[in-house]
Amino acid sequence: MQSEAQTVVVGAGIVGICTALYLQDKGRQVTLVDRLAPGDGTSSGNAGIISVGSVHPEAMPGAWKEIPHMLLLPIFGWV
Repeated sequence: MQSEAQTVVVGAGIVGICTALYLQDKGRQVTLVDRLAPGDGTSSGNAGIISVGSVHPEAMPGAWKEIPHMLLLPIFGWV
């Protein structure tokens, strides 16, 4: 007799919870593991918001040249 496949999802942030819910919806038995309560880790800081407008590749060569512009844009809006 075969038992149902079980899945362990490590991390109960927004991505971990969404992954676990998706797998449950597909009929998997899921165990969610995190050292904190669900949503109390990294996801609590950004409130689960995924904002494509806030993405900036800081690791790109030459990105340091854009720092003055990035700092002044919220203040003046036209820099």
